Amino acid sequence: MRGLLTAAAAAVLALSVPAIAGSGTETVLLSENQVLNVEAEFNTPVTIQFPYPVSYVVPTDSRIDVQAGNDFVIVKVLDSSLKGGVLSVVLNKNGKPLVIPVQITLVKKGAPLKVVVRDRDAVVKKAEETAVKAVQTAVRAAKSTPVTDLIAAMIRNTEHPDLYRPVPGYTIVDCHGRLLKSFSSNNLLEARLLYEYRSPVRTGVVIKLINKSIYPLTISEEDFAADGVLAVSLSRRRLAPRPYTATEKLSGDYTAYLYLVIRGDRWAK
Repeated sequence: MRGLLTAAAAAVLALSVPAIAGSGTETVLLSENQVLNVEAEFNTPVTIQFPYPVSYVVPTDSRIDVQAGNDFVIVKVLDSSLKGGVLSVVLNKNGKPLVIPVQITLVKKGAPLKVVVRDRDAVVKKAEETAVKAVQTAVRAAKSTPVTDLIAAMIRNTEHPDLYRPVPGYTIVDCHGRLLKSFSSNNLLEARLLYEYRSPVRTGVVIKLINKSIYPLTISEEDFAADGVLAVSLSRRRLAPRPYTATEKLSGDYTAYLYLVIRGDRWAK
């Protein structure tokens, strides 16, 4: 799934975003009571960019692979026998959720990429109903996943990527190691946001901590237990000093993974 982000062949559909001259990017406006129809080839990533931040995405069929970013979604049809499916893309529109149904239709290889915005009709209404049900199912799945299972899944997917598996009810967002100033401490400890596991009820967060000082640092789960935090886990409590040799750098002893599970929308970056 994560490899989709670097796929050079990904097609881009821009929604409410100015098109770059000569880029061939289509500009499509979206509003409430509309459905986005996307025609895509088998096993070909399609990037859809939205005018608002993406909260989470719920596919109605496991044969559609999904990767979400801050304001975009990458979809790929994994099964050539799939006739079509619906994604429920939940956007954060000025603090309020906006559900955009995205209908995916599989087309033959070499067919031109098409994107169509459809106004409310019988087909659109059915897609909306499917999208709403998918979101409701995702809420139930997220609620039924114990916090300890979410922590275990984040650890497995981060530290053992060969065992990577999706988590029911959660959208996994690659945050590309964005610097978190609120977690950094006097230039001694650097924090990088790696992944967010988003759902309507909880948010899982994976952060890489890096010791930037010349002295060892000792940290504990209690250091990160704040209001709204349901669970904390650390891969290492003692961080070695910043490395000076290649061997020290390869050891990774100066870094640690921090895993947080936070209630609802309490996650403040």
